[in-house]
Amino acid sequence: MKDLGNLTYFLGLEVHAGSHSILLSQHKYAMNLVAAAGLQHLPPLDTPMEINIKLRKDEVDLLLEPATYCTLVGNLIYLTNTKPDISYAVQQVS
Repeated sequence: MKDLGNLTYFLGLEVHAGSHSILLSQHKYAMNLVAAAGLQHLPPLDTPMEINIKLRKDEVDLLLEPATYCTLVGNLIYLTNTKPDISYAVQQVS
């Protein structure tokens, strides 16, 4: 076995160990996800989507690249590990 030292980054989770606590973050993962979606030039929002919006399959155009959309949604689901405030919006788009 080999000692690799303190854990700092694992599976998209950044680990910051303090004297009495451990902080988990996905800042780098989130920034990479924003860049992959091509949204890095947009300002951040307080609420990721409108409240009480009703999405219907017959009212929207079909996606040009559904595989890319599914990949982004899957990445957002993983991001909810440390960002539970986006869980509702991610659930709506998934």
